[in-house]
Amino acid sequence: MTSRLEMFQSFDQDGPRGSDQGRSDKKPRVPSVTKGKDAIVTVPSSIAKRRAASPAARVTRSMSDIPTAGMTTWLRGNLELPPLLSQVITATEKEKISTLDHAALEKRSHHGLAELLLSISEVSRRKDEREKDLSLQLTELAKEVASLKLVRDSHAAEVTALKEMHAVELANARGRAVDAYKNSPEFVSDQEAYINAHLNDINKHWLSTPEGREKLASESYISYQIGIYATQQKIYPILRDKAGTSCITDWGLPPEVPNPEIPVANTPLDYIPFDRLPTDEELGDLPSETDHPASTASVP
Repeated sequence: MTSRLEMFQSFDQDGPRGSDQGRSDKKPRVPSVTKGKDAIVTVPSSIAKRRAASPAARVTRSMSDIPTAGMTTWLRGNLELPPLLSQVITATEKEKISTLDHAALEKRSHHGLAELLLSISEVSRRKDEREKDLSLQLTELAKEVASLKLVRDSHAAEVTALKEMHAVELANARGRAVDAYKNSPEFVSDQEAYINAHLNDINKHWLSTPEGREKLASESYISYQIGIYATQQKIYPILRDKAGTSCITDWGLPPEVPNPEIPVANTPLDYIPFDRLPTDEELGDLPSETDHPASTASVP
């Protein structure tokens, strides 16, 4: 197996190098080697620079510079080490590196676990703060909803009161307008024009009511009385002149009736229902033909 000294000699750069130059026969410089437990190897600066840039140097310099999976694979023997590393790294150094590697991994794991715990604690704290803020927002929202509900109910009550007041004012204004129209000359002229245009329909509708029937009977009775009065005014003067007397009742004729168109103060006209015949008292005790069969015969 190649010794460390022979390996170092192979890395000596004092001799000529290059593809067109052969190796020099000059014996390379031999580094000083101190044997013992705490052996320190002194190597040329060129080799030291190479070793500083070699993978083994990077392993011993910082465990975090080499991927963990690859390093642990080398240390566990799952992957065969390159010949150069096999020559440089001894069993003692390999064990030391393994120990340092496990310590670094453990430290890194502890550090990662601590960071994870801190992260979980921070997330939990933020979650609690967020829930607290959300609870406060929900409380404020509930208060705002209650306030808006009160405002809505108040506005609804105001709208209802305004509608009722407007309806009352509108009804009062309509009543005042109707009263003013009924008391105006325009209403009288419009009423007469409408009655003249719809006289038949108005009479049919009016006579179908109790008031219409009573009025028709009363007007018929007045017309009947007017007929009697007009007849007496034509016949009685002629009879008085022929008989030479003013007492017509002696002949059995009814007394003269007053003018029905001039109401008497103490005897107002009575309304007679349309659905019955007038009585003798209502007709003024008019004589019938059977009561005075010869009344007309005795007249000259």
